[in-house]
Amino acid sequence: MPANYLKITARRLLRQRAFSLINILGLSIGLASCLMIYLYVYNEMTYDAYNRFAGRIARVTSILHSPESDLALATSPLPLAGALRRDYPGVEATVITQDSNVTIRQGTDVFAAQNFFFSEPSIFTVFSFRFLEGSAAGALDRPNSVVLTRSMEKKYFGEKAALGMTMVCNGKVCRVTAVVADRPANTDLAIDGLISKDFSVADWNFDDFTCYTYVLFRGKPDIRRFNKELGSLDKYTRPMLDEQGAKGWALRFEAESLADVHFSKGKIIDTAKGNRQFNRIFSALAVFILLIALLNYINLSTARAAERMREVGVRKVIGARPAQLIRQFLGESVVLVGLAWVIAIGLVELGIPVFNRALAVKLSFSGWAGILFLVILFPVTVLSAGGYPAFVLSRFRPVKVFKGGAQSGGGAGLRKVFTVIQFVITLAMLAGAVIFYQQMYFMFHKDPGLDRSEVLEVGIPTDSVSRAAAPAFAEALRRVSGVREVSLGSGLPTDGVSMSSTTVWSNHRKREMLIGYFFIDPRFIPMLRIQLVAGRNVSDSFPTDKSEAFIVNEAFVRSVGCRSPIGER
Repeated sequence: MPANYLKITARRLLRQRAFSLINILGLSIGLASCLMIYLYVYNEMTYDAYNRFAGRIARVTSILHSPESDLALATSPLPLAGALRRDYPGVEATVITQDSNVTIRQGTDVFAAQNFFFSEPSIFTVFSFRFLEGSAAGALDRPNSVVLTRSMEKKYFGEKAALGMTMVCNGKVCRVTAVVADRPANTDLAIDGLISKDFSVADWNFDDFTCYTYVLFRGKPDIRRFNKELGSLDKYTRPMLDEQGAKGWALRFEAESLADVHFSKGKIIDTAKGNRQFNRIFSALAVFILLIALLNYINLSTARAAERMREVGVRKVIGARPAQLIRQFLGESVVLVGLAWVIAIGLVELGIPVFNRALAVKLSFSGWAGILFLVILFPVTVLSAGGYPAFVLSRFRPVKVFKGGAQSGGGAGLRKVFTVIQFVITLAMLAGAVIFYQQMYFMFHKDPGLDRSEVLEVGIPTDSVSRAAAPAFAEALRRVSGVREVSLGSGLPTDGVSMSSTTVWSNHRKREMLIGYFFIDPRFIPMLRIQLVAGRNVSDSFPTDKSEAFIVNEAFVRSVGCRSPIGER
């Protein structure tokens, strides 16, 4: 861009400060919004994509068919991995991960560790890990071996190197055999620690759906075809079901590619999931915001065209060609849009921490993704924002300009079209915002049937010692000032459910159903102020309540078709 063009652009910016500020800020806010949405959608769409063999990895889940309904589980039986390796030549490797519920003791400190899993050496073949201390060779080969991430190493060992050190996990002395880099934030495999376990001795068991099974294929898999082939596993599951008297029941398996795991729906015992529909909506929203910002910039630029007519006329009289004028105006657009991009990036950097806290994500503008976005979108915005004004201004004819015949400006008709488009998009977005607000208001104000205010859930380790001490712990909490009540149970309904096959006799009819259970004590119902429609609460005054009493909800009563459920089996 010639120096005199830069001087002209600088003079215009200084002479028209208010106009330039409005034009640049309007575009920069639109660009910042578009960029922030892009970072979020990109983060969602690249879950677990850091793995070297991401395109060849799939998770195998379970679908349990009962006479009354189906139940989809993200987990699978332990022997499934071995059967896949034996029976399917296209499978290169499998790996099992199993939630460990580990309690770690370091000196006098006890930790209920999160994101620790039992696994096997093949996990380093299937998934990608960056080793900081030790290596994949032999890391989980021996019993009681532990692999930690860097953050867990610092948590439990401070600044000391953890390799070769020992720690007590669930009462067993384990040795740290490797330290790996922390996993990326956008992963469904949020692993902070791995503990070795031998899964080879597992038998097919109807009640043992405790692990996640992943498959590494030798090449890019055809998931649909593989799912059809999984039907042959019935030779293992049918005898298991028949042995346990589960007539009318069936168990089948379904694979989903690693790229689809984050968007998997309708499965219990699974991690929090994303939503592809939301990503599409957000992407469309980003396009609309960018379009409004560009149209606003074009309208403001062409609306001031009359002020530059004499400049264009004089330059054409002294020999300037239209191509030169177009280059000048596009050069000005490069400068103005460049300033808008600089401000937009600054706004994004300021907004990312707030956005991360609000949505519990870890977005970052650093990396090739952000650079690629800029490389692609910067020339698009320059040409879109500056192209039309440049062509409008370069078309002015000197004779008409000096005779005053073009004082109304150029492109007035198209500006009206742009304005209408802006208003239509804006009204559509406002309507969407109102609908979204109403939906969120409904979600936050809908009565869930229980009072969750001022209720704190405290997780207790699952080892036998901790569970035995739970009643004493609860009693100690009741003596704390400010504590109104303490209840012991399997958790809140928001934690997920424990599913079990259940035989129900209703209207003299026997039915086999899958039911979600929560285990509670007599204090649970009053503490959460749950209103009973009929019957009574469980009570310590009735010894049989601990093994025979059930409290069911109205949805269960409707599903079984029972008119008077009190006293039914």
